[in-house]
Order: sequence, then structure tokens, then C-alpha cells
Amino acid sequence: MRNMTQQESQNLEHKTSLNYKAIVKSVVAFANSQGGRIKVGVNDDDQIIGIKIGIEASIAQKNTASFDSKVLTETSIDDISLPQVKDFLTSIHKNYNLHSYLISRNCVKQELTPTVAGILLFEKSPQSLLVQSHITLVDCT
Repeated sequence: MRNMTQQESQNLEHKTSLNYKAIVKSVVAFANSQGGRIKVGVNDDDQIIGIKIGIEASIAQKNTASFDSKVLTETSIDDISLPQVKDFLTSIHKNYNLHSYLISRNCVKQELTPTVAGILLFEKSPQSLLVQSHITLVDCT
């Protein structure tokens, strides 16, 4: 069996807590270099330890627009692969109106302008619009 532990490097940071100042410092460093990843709730040995979010962090998160909800004004609903959305809805056995579903999941805004989330999830070629962005799925079971 292969050891999947990842040590910190110039492209990987481990953060044991949701310390915004430390995270922003790492984000700026990665933005000024080749990019990187930040794992929050992980210790230096790459073990998942989780995080506790206090009331202050919850309030700060509610008052801050997330990156994935940002509208990409240079895009349109034509950049979303509606057949891909339909296939996804079929796979989860949901019979939604496509546009209503995309709006309810914050993939597009009311005027049908895609958000970062919509582009990452359902764009035909998301890397062409969001070069440094990607989705990583972590299974913690």
C-alpha cells in the first residue's frame, strides 16, 4: 500500500485552524508564485484533525461573499453545458427546471450570468476561463 501522506512544500500548506490571517498570508504567497493548495484542519503529519468554527468565524463567513459565488461577467448561460446539467439532475433523480436549479444552487444569477461555481461544475472547458481553479473531492469516511 502506498503512503498518501503529503508533507508541506512550496505548493502545499497545512493549517490546523481557521486562522484567517495565516490563510490569507499563504494565499498571497501562492498567488505570487506558481500557485498551491492549503489544507485546513490538517496537522503537519497530514492527519485530518478537523476544525471548530466559533461564532466570530461564522459571522465573518456570512458577511463575506465566497469566491464560488462571484459572477463571471465575461460569460453567459451559453458557457454552461445544459446537457451536462440535465445528465447530473437525472443521475440524482431530480426533475427540476434547468435554469431554476442553476439559480437555486448559485451556479448562475437571476439574469442567468454564470458564477465561478457554475463554470467549475458545468462549463464545457472550465480551465479555459479559470486557469488556476479546480475542485478537489475529499472523502473523510
